[in-house]
Amino acid sequence: MDRAHLSAGLVVKMHEHVDDEIVSYLRTGSLTHTDSDGNSETVTPTRLMVMNAGAGFSHEERMPEGEDIHMLQIFLRPEAPGLEPAVQFAELDEAARSDGWRAIVAPRGAGGEAPATVRTEAWIHDAHVAAGASIALPERDGVDRWLYVFDGRVGLPDGRMLRAGEALAAPAGQPLESVRADRDSDLVLFELGADARYTMAGSLSRGR
Repeated sequence: MDRAHLSAGLVVKMHEHVDDEIVSYLRTGSLTHTDSDGNSETVTPTRLMVMNAGAGFSHEERMPEGEDIHMLQIFLRPEAPGLEPAVQFAELDEAARSDGWRAIVAPRGAGGEAPATVRTEAWIHDAHVAAGASIALPERDGVDRWLYVFDGRVGLPDGRMLRAGEALAAPAGQPLESVRADRDSDLVLFELGADARYTMAGSLSRGR
């Protein structure tokens, strides 16, 4: 995962990805995506993009003049190499993340759990938690959980604090029932299949 702070007016020129599932999650700003399939689309905090790069997919990103961008670019390893390339754009309901988990990504074939899908056993949720409020973590068998603080600060049951840019890993079977916001906080939660199949052939995951 890359936490990016991109300056207004920046252009990331056309380049190719292979065998990576890439989620572009914005919290501020917007970018214009152009790709090898001829799509030209705007990505914003309420419009998610997922590139299922598969056998090969090229894209360019342009940041308009004005507000800088704060975002996460999330790279997931697909279940197999050489899958058909595709790109998805999903509208997100901003109110749905207020003091509750909003599903934004789920595995392909998960029955519409989220507006966008990836070809691996991974779920991504986000939430905005008001200062003083607690939020329970979803319970799903057989997943490793990774809780990331995009903004704010949250307290763990054992008294430790997680600040913006910090994360906590909870392997499958390890309890992590809830966290409490010490201040208004934006959280991103990853659930990753502990025994999921995956390829190491990706442009960014190759050999790592």
